[in-house]
Amino acid sequence: MKPKPNFFLPLIIVAAGAGIAYLLIKNTPKQKRHKSDTSLLTIEAITLKLQDYQIVLKSRGTVKPRIATTLFPEISGRIVIVSENFKEGRFFDEGEVLLQIDDRNYQAAVKIANSELISARLLLEQEKVNVTNFETQIIMAESSFEQAKLTFKEEAARGEQAMVDWERVHPGSKPDELVLRKPQLAAARAALAAAEASLIQNKRNRELRPHQIAAAEAQVEAAKARLEEKKLDLERTRIIAPFTGIILTKNVDIGQYITQNTALADIYAVDYVEIRLPLSNQQLGFIDLPGQYRSQERQKTVSQPSVTLTSTLGLKKYKWGGKIIRSEGAFDTESRQLFVVAKVDNPYGRDKNDRPPLKIGQFVEAEISGMVAKNAIVIPRTSVRTGNEVLIVTEDNTLLRRAIKSFWSDAENMVISEGLSDGEILCITPLNFAVDGVSVAATVDGIQTENSDQSGMNSDKNSDHKKGSGKK
Repeated sequence: MKPKPNFFLPLIIVAAGAGIAYLLIKNTPKQKRHKSDTSLLTIEAITLKLQDYQIVLKSRGTVKPRIATTLFPEISGRIVIVSENFKEGRFFDEGEVLLQIDDRNYQAAVKIANSELISARLLLEQEKVNVTNFETQIIMAESSFEQAKLTFKEEAARGEQAMVDWERVHPGSKPDELVLRKPQLAAARAALAAAEASLIQNKRNRELRPHQIAAAEAQVEAAKARLEEKKLDLERTRIIAPFTGIILTKNVDIGQYITQNTALADIYAVDYVEIRLPLSNQQLGFIDLPGQYRSQERQKTVSQPSVTLTSTLGLKKYKWGGKIIRSEGAFDTESRQLFVVAKVDNPYGRDKNDRPPLKIGQFVEAEISGMVAKNAIVIPRTSVRTGNEVLIVTEDNTLLRRAIKSFWSDAENMVISEGLSDGEILCITPLNFAVDGVSVAATVDGIQTENSDQSGMNSDKNSDHKKGSGKK
């Protein structure tokens, strides 16, 4: 009996599969293996170079106005005109009229004071004319006095002559007073006394003239002062901006009656702003601050370190440039820090980048340009290990721990004073554990060293050797 064809089919399939599996296993390519050199650490390193390093001092503060004041009137009255810029948040220019007070009463006061001045001047001119009149009166009084003296002498001579004539005609008899002209002599004596008294009085009046003129001149000056005062009050009816600034708060409006105690508005100056920035004792040693000794003459050139102010508004950071213009005269007793004052010009001005204005009360972070460290060794702060140690890569590509000292450090760099030299190679890869003498494969300034290249070459040689052995 012949077997069926379907009986051999599974055997054929199994045999074919076994043959294919054998061929695949026989011809499988062998994987190349590279032997890694686990004795070398791969690190990044840099070559130390002497350089000039700009020290930057960090601080922070709040923007304050150069001038912050409350505007008060100097007179009383009713507000009749209000400027368009007299609104909260509006800017105004120096000399701009912000408010106008009703000035009719003050104009009338100026006219009255002007008329008083005219009257005082007329009185002074009259006193000056009186001086001339008194000089004339003195001349006339002197003439009358001389005439009275002459008349008195003539009457005395006539009386004596009458006595002689009487004794010659009537010897031994006594003449009466009429014969001797005694009444005429008495009248001449009285006229002489009156002329003398008039002369003395006129001279006394002349002596008083300077005092009267001085009094008249004083009245003129007082009238001038009153007129200037009234004119000043008239000018004060116009409330003028004392500086270029901005209205913070507005307290009055048109039609309101105000007095000298009425606060009109709170205003700020906007030509520049100031920021008080605290500096520690350590920071003060690295900056040349503008300062002046007592009795020292003002210097023409004063050091004004530059400062960059940064503030975050929303999701963006904005920067403003300024200068340190002065330092305060005393340390803060609580923080033991000295405040320096930064100045930023035109904080509300628009720049080409549409940077927002630097507003009053805004918090800013400051970076102040300090001294420049000349020929200094500067290393990344991340390369410094615990205990102020760094790792130096030697000439034979081994690590060496080195203690260092720094005289300045910030968040990113350290300026070294002791421990490192120009040309040495510094490991900048953070290593948790490092032992002196361990070999490394270093990439210095982006270039691999010989150890690293040799490691790769040795690995390639080992692989080629194994490959050759396999072929044999």
